[in-house]
Amino acid sequence: MLVPLMLVLIFGLVAITAVAFFALACVRVIGWIVGAVFGINRKPRTAQLPVMSTVSFCARPNCHAPNPTHARFCHRCGNALAVGRGTSQPARMRYVA
Repeated sequence: MLVPLMLVLIFGLVAITAVAFFALACVRVIGWIVGAVFGINRKPRTAQLPVMSTVSFCARPNCHAPNPTHARFCHRCGNALAVGRGTSQPARMRYVA
């Protein structure tokens, strides 16, 4: 008596879960279709970053790699680049053991 009742209960829960999942999937697909047709919930396009026209070059004699102006270290050799534009003082570094 207990085993058939357990089987009916398990199959009933599985059936309810399947129906709920199918209903949720249908709502999502319909939402995507309606959103695509009418442009609802369209995410704004992100603005691209401006292209850096100025570069700073590494001061190490054998490197001279071009780096973006906002870089603190050379991307090729790791040398500390000058602070700001037009200054020749290297960036202050904190050494950690």
